[in-house]
Amino acid sequence: MLVLLPLLAFLLGLPSLAGGLALDDLLLREHLDDATRGVTSLYDFGGPAEVVERRASGAFPWWTADDLQVRFFRPLTAATLAVDGYGAPWWMHLHSVLWFVLLVFVVGRAYRTLAADHGARPWIAGLALLLFAVDDAHAASVGWIAARHGLIGAVFGVLALLAHHHWRARGWTGGVVAGPGALALGLLASESALACLGYLAAYALVLERAEGWRARMRTLVPYALVVVAWYAAYRALGHGAQGCGMYVDPAVDPLVFAVSALLHVPLLLMAQLGLPAVVELLVFVPGALVPAAFVAWFGLLVCASIVRPLLRSCAVARFWAFGMVLAALPLGGTLPADRHLLLVGVGACGLVAATIAALGEEVRARRMVRLLAWIWIVLHGLFAVLLIVPRMLGPAAMQRTIAEAVGALPDPSDRRPIVLVQAPGDVFTLYAPAIRGAGGLHVLYAGVGAVALERRDPSSLVLRPAGGWLAAPGDRIFRAGRPMHPGDAIVLPEFVMTVLEVAPDGRPAVVLLRADFPLDAGALRWMAWADGKPTPLELPRVGESRTLAPASWRFD
Repeated sequence: MLVLLPLLAFLLGLPSLAGGLALDDLLLREHLDDATRGVTSLYDFGGPAEVVERRASGAFPWWTADDLQVRFFRPLTAATLAVDGYGAPWWMHLHSVLWFVLLVFVVGRAYRTLAADHGARPWIAGLALLLFAVDDAHAASVGWIAARHGLIGAVFGVLALLAHHHWRARGWTGGVVAGPGALALGLLASESALACLGYLAAYALVLERAEGWRARMRTLVPYALVVVAWYAAYRALGHGAQGCGMYVDPAVDPLVFAVSALLHVPLLLMAQLGLPAVVELLVFVPGALVPAAFVAWFGLLVCASIVRPLLRSCAVARFWAFGMVLAALPLGGTLPADRHLLLVGVGACGLVAATIAALGEEVRARRMVRLLAWIWIVLHGLFAVLLIVPRMLGPAAMQRTIAEAVGALPDPSDRRPIVLVQAPGDVFTLYAPAIRGAGGLHVLYAGVGAVALERRDPSSLVLRPAGGWLAAPGDRIFRAGRPMHPGDAIVLPEFVMTVLEVAPDGRPAVVLLRADFPLDAGALRWMAWADGKPTPLELPRVGESRTLAPASWRFD
């Protein structure tokens, strides 16, 4: 199994070689080509000076928070990208596939070693590894070069767990150094390696042989010291996220993080146990996350009640279940997405395999256990195998969709600024400048609401989108947690955007665009979204209004 299933993972990953560069890959390549950036600043995004410059050019939208900054400290992953040099995309994809093969191998070692040392049957470990290798929830991490950091972080996270087990269960004293060392390397690759702490904590609670909770907690001290040292250096070097709706730093905004975790953690867990693609799409639907989180909490409670007899009787299954839940907690500050599920999936696949194994045991295979086992066989077997390649190529498909829409924009040789009144979401606003390779594109609204336009005088235009700006969590890439107020004005080279009305939570609701010249005099090229792409727009006449239909993607 430790040879055949990594080989299967390699074969399943080969279609990604046709994916090319997609989305964040373009942004990282720009940074890698920038001689002023070092390896440690490859993942820097935003900052006061950059916000001012890119907002003026249109690369950042007008509503971008003044203090927007996302700076990740991932020197190990950045070094692998620097070695690649963002050269031939097929090689870069192959590089990521090899990391996935290594991840499948070390996960297999973890399944087999824990099963052998705690009385579980070896074939269940093999089944768990098969489920992990073919899980479509991990496909985007393999098929998207920009997501390689998660693969590397997961490899070292699982190695930390293995070293810890060899230290605590087999008496290997080197594990007291190797485990924290592996965690440190994982954190230098990706912040998502923090999820490894969930399995270490679950080990102390479920599998640790030391007597007393104090003795069990002392085994975690070396890892806590690594995290404290890493985070101190992380902050001292100016890394972290602020003003961006994609990430919440628990140390900076603990209350906001707690609220986010209550919504995001159950969605992440249900994404891993159920259909991840469905959950990921929810972030682009205004108002969907809260009711979806309630449904997810209910689903988790139902699953927990069904597998409760299994968890009572099998320590390894109990460990994987607790580890899965605890591993998801550090990820609660991020929007639910497949690329966060690698380490969560280690425990989930262990739990699913143990549940499926219960089909052959009459004592534990009650009716609901059997039903859940068959549901998981379909979802994690049949559906996963069918979906893994399409989802692996998902970033490339989204890249093509955005590129086709960008191709409808006027030629950059005409240096007149383009004003695109609406776009279907922040992802277009984020990636269009990099795909187009030119500035001068100003997006006035990004979202799924219809946009009412009112022409009050020759030099002004009032915009009133249904639901206002930043309605969906996925459209808060450039601004979150920063309320605006009536009268706030953002001065751009071509015009001024003034907030007239705001929603109760401080999101802009009505905005006035005003220029020093008639808007239809030809200095600006006006466009709106129709039939899946930008199209020329004829502005309303003075004193008139019109409403633009909601923007939507066109997937061929």
